[in-house]
Order: sequence, then C-alpha cells, then structure tokens
Amino acid sequence: MDRTAALEKLRDARVARGISYEDLGKAIGTKDPTYLAAALHGQHRLNADEAKKLAAAVGVDVETAMATTAMPLRTDPPLTTDPFKYRLMELVGVYGDALRERCQELFGDGILSAIDCVVKLEKKGERGVLTIDAKFLHYKEY
Repeated sequence: MDRTAALEKLRDARVARGISYEDLGKAIGTKDPTYLAAALHGQHRLNADEAKKLAAAVGVDVETAMATTAMPLRTDPPLTTDPFKYRLMELVGVYGDALRERCQELFGDGILSAIDCVVKLEKKGERGVLTIDAKFLHYKEY
C-alpha cells in the first residue's frame, strides 16, 4: 500500500472508531492532537513506538501505521476553495503585514519558524482559538 492510501486508511479508521484527535493524543501519549492530525495527513512524522500505539488505537495493522514514520511530505500552500483553508489564507492576507511589522518590532529582523513551532486549536465557547508558538529566527548577515 502506498503512503497516501495508508494515511487515508488511518484517517478513515479513526473516524470509523469515533476516536477524536484529543483521544488519540491520550492513547499515544507523546503528541498533541493538532500534531497527530498533521501526521495523519503526511505533514509530520511519528516514531515507530508511536505508530504502533496509533495502530492499536485505530485498529489497523502496524505496517499501515508505519506510513506515519516516513519523512513528511510538506506541500506548497494550498490554492483552494475549501472554506476553512481559504479563511486561514485570508487571515494571513489581512494580518500578514501587520504581524510581520509587529514581529520586527518585538524581535528584530527575522522570521517565525514553521519547523520549530507548536500549533494548537482550542474551542472556547463559540470561538476557535488558534495558537502558533514558534521560535524566532534572526536573519544572519554574512
């Protein structure tokens, strides 16, 4: 089974068993729910022990779950009509320049790392709270 099919099988098995990403995080014990959701879409990776716990939690064979241990295949930003993704891109469009300016004001010249970061999504009443906790990387001069 190729990686794409294995990841789809894992996602389908999670849904079929009615396991939330929150519950999956507890079952695996080492990753937060958002990280696991990204791993099941090929954007992050699990280690072999985590993949075995994933297999047990969603009821698939270990070989299928091992697809999550492969090097992540990170894609280009989506060109999409999906409303959720589109609104996230809209947030960057609306707030991107302001956030960059504030970041420079707070830290200096540089970027927030997309590699060394933790992304969390929480529900607070009828509000969604998206937190991006990213390491700041100063631009270097050579």
